[in-house]
Amino acid sequence: MVSEATDLEIVATGGVRSGLDVAKAIALGATAAGVAYPLLQAAVEGTTRDVMVELEKTIEGLKTAMYLTGCQTVEELGAIPIMFSAEMIATLNSLGLDYARFTRAWRRGVMFP
Repeated sequence: MVSEATDLEIVATGGVRSGLDVAKAIALGATAAGVAYPLLQAAVEGTTRDVMVELEKTIEGLKTAMYLTGCQTVEELGAIPIMFSAEMIATLNSLGLDYARFTRAWRRGVMFP
């Protein structure tokens, strides 16, 4: 991804609303992810405790994603292979996009069928 092609650090923001979104962003190459909307919404509509509950839910979602992918650290999320379904590959190809450019395995010279 961009972070591996340059010395830039990538922070995913906008639309990141859960721990699963954080895990996906990191798996796709982000260094970090900003989760603002659910926390701000809890702050506006509730109390400090509501913000803490929302933050805890986000952390638990990230932990769940890490468990399901076999990752023990957040850094390991950035190293897991990205796999696309045949339908997604067909869609990307129809758009003229080379799906291999979006997989970590591509950078290691390994292609998925």
